[in-house]
Amino acid sequence: MEIAVTPADMAGPARGRWPFLETLGWAVLIVIVSTLIQGVMFGAVAAVDLHSQNLLTHVSPQYLVQAMMSEAGRGDVVFTTIIVSNLISVAAILLIVLIKGHALKDYLAVHAVRAGTLLTWMLILAGFVILTEGAAAFFKIDFGGDSMAKLYKATDSIWLFWAAAVLAAPVFEEVMFRGFLFRGFQASFLGTGGTIVLTALLWAAMHLQYNLYGMGFIAATGILFGIARARTGSLIVPMALHAVLNFSDLLLFAMGGT
Repeated sequence: MEIAVTPADMAGPARGRWPFLETLGWAVLIVIVSTLIQGVMFGAVAAVDLHSQNLLTHVSPQYLVQAMMSEAGRGDVVFTTIIVSNLISVAAILLIVLIKGHALKDYLAVHAVRAGTLLTWMLILAGFVILTEGAAAFFKIDFGGDSMAKLYKATDSIWLFWAAAVLAAPVFEEVMFRGFLFRGFQASFLGTGGTIVLTALLWAAMHLQYNLYGMGFIAATGILFGIARARTGSLIVPMALHAVLNFSDLLLFAMGGT
């Protein structure tokens, strides 16, 4: 597979500088920290709600956990939490790369691309979505997006949903998977092909709100994004594709679809 468009991107980090396990370990740590941040935020909101009802000092730990879980059904809380945790996670990735002594632009492949190149990949994405969605409709396959549709309806400040899905999620997930992990894995024994597949599978594994069919679609989409990253040498392309795909999904939610 032809990869990258610049000598720095083609060379990547020195082989062994970012071993496979080290790169994966940093990513796991970031996900753990992000999850803890979300848990703390859910707990804080639940505690504030209970305090406003003068119940905080009278509840058991089990009841507080239940209160935290109920907050997970409130769209405003969920998407505010996603935005904050994603931004902190991106900042953590940038800090790790800087501490390791790499230039952010080169390591994460934040390179400009021509408008024609971006348009070509947008058309490829449109064809991919038409084919996969058409096949799903023909075979009556449900991707399991009901939970997201319910959250959309349970969100009072709809702009939070849009900000989380179209901005925060694509930025964090692409910086993590087609940026940080891609660069480290590509310089390991995996090579470009193995990196594209593994980052797609790991990305799909994060989306447990969908069923297996939905996660399979996400994995296939991740492979497409990975190919775009490898062929253009730029993180900007998969990030833009991701944002456009999420935007189209939100339009369906807004129109009452699932």
